[in-house]
Amino acid sequence: MRYAIPVLLFAALTFGVHGVASAKPLRILYLTKSAGFEHSAIKRHGDELGHSEKVIEKVAKKMGATFTATKDASQINAENLKNYDVVIFYTSGNLTELGTDNQPAMGPNGIADLKAWVEQGGGLIGYHAACDSFRTEGDGISPYTQLMGSEFAGHGK
Repeated sequence: MRYAIPVLLFAALTFGVHGVASAKPLRILYLTKSAGFEHSAIKRHGDELGHSEKVIEKVAKKMGATFTATKDASQINAENLKNYDVVIFYTSGNLTELGTDNQPAMGPNGIADLKAWVEQGGGLIGYHAACDSFRTEGDGISPYTQLMGSEFAGHGK
Protein backbone atom coordinates (compact mmCIF):
# COMPACT_ATOMS: atom_id res chain seq x y z
CA MET A 1 0.00 0.00 0.00
CA ARG A 2 3.01 2.28 0.36
CA TYR A 3 2.98 3.07 -3.36
CA ALA A 4 -0.79 3.10 -3.89
CA ILE A 5 -1.28 6.89 -3.80
CA PRO A 6 1.66 7.77 -6.10
CA VAL A 7 0.78 5.06 -8.62
CA LEU A 8 -2.91 5.98 -8.70
CA LEU A 9 -2.06 9.67 -8.95
CA PHE A 10 0.38 9.11 -11.78
CA ALA A 11 -2.08 6.94 -13.73
CA ALA A 12 -5.03 9.26 -13.23
CA LEU A 13 -3.12 12.40 -14.10
CA THR A 14 -1.08 11.05 -16.97
CA PHE A 15 -3.77 9.16 -18.80
CA GLY A 16 -7.06 10.52 -17.51
CA VAL A 17 -6.75 14.24 -17.05
CA HIS A 18 -3.76 15.78 -18.76
CA GLY A 19 -2.95 13.50 -21.64
CA VAL A 20 0.35 11.85 -22.39
CA ALA A 21 1.81 14.39 -24.80
CA SER A 22 0.96 17.68 -23.08
CA ALA A 23 3.70 20.33 -23.36
CA LYS A 24 2.70 22.45 -20.36
CA PRO A 25 3.16 21.31 -16.76
CA LEU A 26 0.14 19.89 -14.99
CA ARG A 27 -1.19 22.22 -12.27
CA ILE A 28 -2.46 20.38 -9.18
CA LEU A 29 -4.43 21.74 -6.21
CA TYR A 30 -4.65 19.36 -3.25
CA LEU A 31 -7.32 20.25 -0.67
CA THR A 32 -7.13 18.53 2.73
CA LYS A 33 -9.69 20.48 4.77
CA SER A 34 -11.34 18.68 7.68
CA ALA A 35 -14.68 19.99 8.86
CA GLY A 36 -15.21 16.55 10.43
CA PHE A 37 -12.77 13.84 11.44
CA GLU A 38 -9.18 14.64 10.46
CA HIS A 39 -7.19 11.63 9.25
CA SER A 40 -3.57 11.32 10.33
CA ALA A 41 -2.42 11.24 6.67
CA ILE A 42 -3.48 14.87 6.21
CA LYS A 43 -2.79 16.24 9.68
CA ARG A 44 -0.16 18.95 9.72
CA HIS A 45 2.26 19.64 12.53
CA GLY A 46 2.93 23.36 12.55
CA ASP A 47 3.93 24.53 9.08
CA GLU A 48 5.03 21.05 8.00
CA LEU A 49 2.91 19.41 5.29
CA GLY A 50 0.98 16.28 6.20
CA HIS A 51 2.19 12.84 5.08
CA SER A 52 -0.04 12.55 2.00
CA GLU A 53 0.81 16.10 0.94
CA LYS A 54 4.53 15.28 1.05
CA VAL A 55 4.03 12.08 -0.97
CA ILE A 56 1.90 13.71 -3.67
CA GLU A 57 4.20 16.74 -3.85
CA LYS A 58 7.16 14.40 -4.47
CA VAL A 59 5.29 12.58 -7.26
CA ALA A 60 4.14 15.87 -8.78
CA LYS A 61 7.69 17.21 -8.87
CA LYS A 62 8.93 14.02 -10.57
CA MET A 63 6.19 14.50 -13.17
CA GLY A 64 7.20 18.13 -13.72
CA ALA A 65 3.84 19.31 -12.35
CA THR A 66 3.18 22.32 -10.17
CA PHE A 67 1.67 21.43 -6.81
CA THR A 68 -0.27 23.46 -4.28
CA ALA A 69 -1.35 21.86 -1.00
CA THR A 70 -3.93 23.71 1.07
CA LYS A 71 -6.44 23.34 3.87
CA ASP A 72 -8.15 26.56 2.73
CA ALA A 73 -11.44 25.49 1.14
CA SER A 74 -12.17 29.08 0.06
CA GLN A 75 -9.71 28.42 -2.79
CA ILE A 76 -12.46 26.36 -4.46
CA ASN A 77 -13.99 29.20 -6.44
CA ALA A 78 -14.44 29.97 -10.14
CA GLU A 79 -11.57 32.44 -10.39
CA ASN A 80 -8.97 30.33 -8.55
CA LEU A 81 -9.90 27.06 -10.27
CA LYS A 82 -8.76 28.60 -13.57
CA ASN A 83 -5.20 28.19 -12.22
CA TYR A 84 -5.42 24.38 -12.04
CA ASP A 85 -5.88 21.36 -14.28
CA VAL A 86 -6.82 18.96 -11.49
CA VAL A 87 -8.12 19.28 -7.95
CA ILE A 88 -7.68 16.49 -5.43
CA PHE A 89 -9.93 16.30 -2.37
CA TYR A 90 -8.97 14.46 0.83
CA THR A 91 -11.63 16.15 2.91
CA SER A 92 -14.36 15.46 5.43
CA GLY A 93 -17.49 17.17 6.73
CA ASN A 94 -19.36 20.20 5.48
CA LEU A 95 -16.60 22.25 3.88
CA THR A 96 -18.73 25.43 3.99
CA GLU A 97 -18.21 25.44 7.78
CA LEU A 98 -15.05 26.36 9.66
CA GLY A 99 -14.95 22.88 11.13
CA THR A 100 -12.51 21.00 13.31
CA ASP A 101 -9.31 22.16 11.62
CA ASN A 102 -10.24 25.88 11.91
CA GLN A 103 -9.17 26.47 8.30
CA PRO A 104 -11.13 28.79 5.98
CA ALA A 105 -14.46 27.43 4.75
CA MET A 106 -15.63 27.07 1.17
CA GLY A 107 -17.78 29.93 -0.05
CA PRO A 108 -21.49 29.48 -0.78
CA ASN A 109 -20.82 29.05 -4.53
CA GLY A 110 -17.88 26.67 -4.09
CA ILE A 111 -19.63 23.46 -5.13
CA ALA A 112 -21.42 25.12 -8.06
CA ASP A 113 -18.10 26.62 -9.21
CA LEU A 114 -16.36 23.24 -8.86
CA LYS A 115 -19.12 21.48 -10.79
CA ALA A 116 -18.96 24.06 -13.62
CA TRP A 117 -15.15 23.77 -13.72
CA VAL A 118 -15.36 19.95 -14.00
CA GLU A 119 -18.00 20.25 -16.73
CA GLN A 120 -15.55 22.50 -18.62
CA GLY A 121 -12.82 19.85 -18.46
CA GLY A 122 -11.23 20.26 -15.03
CA GLY A 123 -10.08 17.03 -13.39
CA LEU A 124 -11.38 16.00 -9.98
CA ILE A 125 -9.93 13.20 -7.86
CA GLY A 126 -11.30 12.20 -4.46
CA TYR A 127 -9.11 10.27 -2.03
CA HIS A 128 -10.38 8.12 0.82
CA ALA A 129 -12.49 10.52 2.91
CA ALA A 130 -13.56 12.78 0.04
CA CYS A 131 -16.91 10.97 -0.05
CA ASP A 132 -17.37 11.93 3.61
CA SER A 133 -17.82 15.57 2.61
CA PHE A 134 -21.23 17.19 2.17
CA ARG A 135 -23.10 14.05 3.23
CA THR A 136 -26.84 14.31 2.79
CA GLU A 137 -29.69 13.32 5.04
CA GLY A 138 -32.35 10.95 3.79
CA ASP A 139 -32.63 10.16 0.10
CA GLY A 140 -31.23 13.42 -1.28
CA ILE A 141 -28.16 13.48 -3.48
CA SER A 142 -26.07 16.62 -3.27
CA PRO A 143 -24.30 18.15 -6.29
CA TYR A 144 -21.00 17.24 -4.58
CA THR A 145 -22.06 13.60 -4.22
CA GLN A 146 -23.01 13.61 -7.90
CA LEU A 147 -19.50 14.85 -8.76
CA MET A 148 -17.81 12.21 -6.59
CA GLY A 149 -20.15 9.43 -7.64
CA SER A 150 -20.75 8.12 -4.11
CA GLU A 151 -21.21 9.06 -0.48
CA PHE A 152 -19.57 7.63 2.63
CA ALA A 153 -21.97 5.46 4.64
CA GLY A 154 -19.67 4.40 7.47
CA HIS A 155 -17.19 1.77 8.59
CA GLY A 156 -16.16 -0.06 11.71
CA LYS A 157 -13.37 0.92 14.06
